[in-house]
Amino acid sequence: MIELKLTPIRQNMTELLIGHRLVLFSYETPVAYLDVPTNIFYVTDAYYSVTTSRHINEWVGDNRRVVTNQSQIQSSVKV
Repeated sequence: MIELKLTPIRQNMTELLIGHRLVLFSYETPVAYLDVPTNIFYVTDAYYSVTTSRHINEWVGDNRRVVTNQSQIQSSVKV
């Protein structure tokens, strides 16, 4: 069974744990995820808004990040 856990961070910013991936949602859109075993953050190459960019940068911080296409981010939320 895959573990699911929803954690609101603040208004319009939410984390969803899906198995070994921690996915960041800005508003209702998944925009980044952390692959927990490797500790690598994957962030979308799509631009949504200044606020969403701020959410991503705040969430990832100074950690290693890989920019990837939005379809990969979308597929990270499939169970």
